[in-house]
Amino acid sequence: MSETPQPTLTNLSLSHPSLTPPPSHFVHQIHNLLSTQECLSLILSHKNLIASNVTPTTIRTREAFTDYALATLLWSRLPFYHDTKILDEANHSWFAVGLNERFRLCRYEKGGKFSPHMDGRFMRTVDEQSWMAVNIYLNTVPLHCGGATRILLELGEGREEVLGSVQPTMGMASVFRDNLWHDGAELLSGEKYLLRTDIMYRREVPFNFESLCSEFDDEGSGRKAMALAVALEDSGNYEEAMKWYKKAFRLAPELERNS
Repeated sequence: MSETPQPTLTNLSLSHPSLTPPPSHFVHQIHNLLSTQECLSLILSHKNLIASNVTPTTIRTREAFTDYALATLLWSRLPFYHDTKILDEANHSWFAVGLNERFRLCRYEKGGKFSPHMDGRFMRTVDEQSWMAVNIYLNTVPLHCGGATRILLELGEGREEVLGSVQPTMGMASVFRDNLWHDGAELLSGEKYLLRTDIMYRREVPFNFESLCSEFDDEGSGRKAMALAVALEDSGNYEEAMKWYKKAFRLAPELERNS
């Protein structure tokens, strides 16, 4: 019987000679999050992978699936985040509540890559959403084979500079904020398996739409409601999305006519 992994956390050094990264720019490396057997089992049990090229130069296949038990297990091994809070752009506090049960298992073959991007947020409700990405590496990729998760600095005109990189190691994870510019370097040979999820956070003070839109007219408020509806729909919460679409169209009927 295999032993239960004992994860540890280290910080990836992000350096640039003339730049001091903001506090939200960090990468945690979680070592020994999954055992070898657990990694192999995940790879073998998810074979329905299809092409998923979310950007024009992304090359990979993936399978999306829901697994509450896996989310609970992994969260129990991530005590580093259990009492953490995040301040959003409006200075509202959010506290960590667990992992997103919706996983994406990705497979990269030779030539596979993920072009530079920031991760989107998963919005379960207006009061609960993801703020941190979790990339779990299910196999080890030697350095000479490429495939690293690279943290980037945008220089403009399509140019980036690498601030740091995480080379895939079986059972290890990288954890970082969703606003971090990064890519998946081209895989030069072999295969790379990655399991993707998020750390979910809940608002400390419940969302108040009227307070948020106190300075907007009906059209502005309608557009805010529309943005919430789209985010909820993209996250698969169609029932709550419909409520916000109706609110948006009630506030600004022209949005329905133009949709």
